[in-house]
Amino acid sequence: MEKSFLVVDIGNTNLKAAYFIDNELHNTLKNIEELSYFIKNNSFVFSIISSVGDGNLTKKVINLLPEAILASSSIKIPIDISYKTPSSLGMDRLANAVAANFLHPNSNTLIIDIGTCLKFDIVNLNNSYLGGSISPGLRLRFKSLNDYTEKLPLIEKWEKTTLIGTTTNESILSGVINGMESEIFHFIQRYQEEFTDLFIILTGGDAKMFDLARKNDIFAHENLTLLGLKLMLEANV
Repeated sequence: MEKSFLVVDIGNTNLKAAYFIDNELHNTLKNIEELSYFIKNNSFVFSIISSVGDGNLTKKVINLLPEAILASSSIKIPIDISYKTPSSLGMDRLANAVAANFLHPNSNTLIIDIGTCLKFDIVNLNNSYLGGSISPGLRLRFKSLNDYTEKLPLIEKWEKTTLIGTTTNESILSGVINGMESEIFHFIQRYQEEFTDLFIILTGGDAKMFDLARKNDIFAHENLTLLGLKLMLEANV
């Protein structure tokens, strides 16, 4: 018998949701309006809410889905967690790890999530989540330059850039985007030195700004977090 799952991921800047039937993703939803309409016009058996972001938005989603499981480290997680402070672990990071382990079980797998924050997370060949790193994403880097200087403008529209900026805007774009790309490449190299036969998965809303998959044989997965939440939900029903 088919099982249907609705998963909701509330991030720092966005809401994203998905409807699964068994292991097949059927719909993705990108805001509270689309989610509300879907709930009113469709049936599903199980649901889960993960939130690392806006408290008011989270309350609205909980009101729409009062029977949903709330994702936390205290529910059943289908991988081992070696993180020293699991109660402080963002559920998006844990969901990514669960999905990565599902896609590459018994393997060293690195997840690179490029969104509001740049996050690296590692699951080892013993199917254990070890942890990783967090640094500011593109939006935060651009905003900090504007916030903490008198004259540097806020860059709100991002585009691929050259190495040498010939205007102030181009120079900021070069510094932020090329600097972040260099950071990513350096971290990949460090992880490859530490872990043998490393699989690398790329996800996140700003991943498209970096041509990483072609250059590094990296597997891109747009809905990795949603898949991980679905797997976490499935482990608890």
